[in-house]
Amino acid sequence: MQPEPSHHRRNLQQQKYPLRNRREPLDHGASVPANAPLIRIHSSLFSSAINSSIALFHFQLWPIEQIAPWNQEGRKVLHWFALTDGSYGIDCGGTELLRTNQHIINATPHYNWRTPFFDYQVSRFYEDLLELLPAAIDPLPSDITDLIRTRDAAEQFEDLCDAWTDQCWPDLPYPNTPTPDQLADSNRCSDFWDLAAGWWNNKGLPRGHCRGQPDIEIFTEDDTTTIRWTNDCDQDTETGLIWNEVADGEFQLPRAEFLAEVERFHTNFMAAMNERARAARAHWPHHDVAIDLDELEREQEARLHSLADALALVPKQRPDWNQVRQAIQYMRRQLDE
Repeated sequence: MQPEPSHHRRNLQQQKYPLRNRREPLDHGASVPANAPLIRIHSSLFSSAINSSIALFHFQLWPIEQIAPWNQEGRKVLHWFALTDGSYGIDCGGTELLRTNQHIINATPHYNWRTPFFDYQVSRFYEDLLELLPAAIDPLPSDITDLIRTRDAAEQFEDLCDAWTDQCWPDLPYPNTPTPDQLADSNRCSDFWDLAAGWWNNKGLPRGHCRGQPDIEIFTEDDTTTIRWTNDCDQDTETGLIWNEVADGEFQLPRAEFLAEVERFHTNFMAAMNERARAARAHWPHHDVAIDLDELEREQEARLHSLADALALVPKQRPDWNQVRQAIQYMRRQLDE
């Protein structure tokens, strides 16, 4: 069992404050103390994280027999996404980012825990990682990196963006329908915000479905990729314990090694799903659950190209850094007026 995921669409307030909503705790429960020591790990100190069977991104799939069917207009069905049900984690040189507090597991055996790692469809993490990948591996200019080089610097930059949002981005008259002029003005502010700050917002892994797990950001400068995590996890209401005990930290590794780990994850996940599609065709164990085997195989074939498609977006999604710098300067000038 994991904390209940949130599937609600973002409201207007969340759309307007993407950085604030990404970094704030999902619940105002207990969290790791602010003075907890910061973990900084470099892959050169933990070569086993790259060169052994311990993958940076690891997963397992549950047997098909154990996967609960989905309800589709009163019919029990399964499909490619549902068949990726399993668990996954991120091992940063021995620090596990998506591992549930063992004290909660010990205190709640009635939850019937299948794993201490995050229990969800592996495809969701795979899709989120590939969506993040173009921005994560495209090296930032040094002066832009300075804005988020440390956790404190990143918080100052995020506070700047939030202050501009508070003062310069007018609220729409929700729940009333905005006028065309109000909507156009809000859209202009949204486009400006994306130019000034979207480059940083795009480096965080989505976690709307990951209640109880840390905020994770991935970015690259020169030939070094950094994975940074902030533990603002909420607490289990039954035990009062925080879901994840990991201390705030960073893990750095060469960009080429990070890419190799993404490719290893892609290769292993595709191989596992190839085998799953083959096994489903050979013997479907759920006699009362419908599945379109032809569609399953078509989607699996299409997914094989997902990594190549993501890598092809790197130059297409690269911001014009001079425009970004000008937007940040203009943001600061507006706040000083």
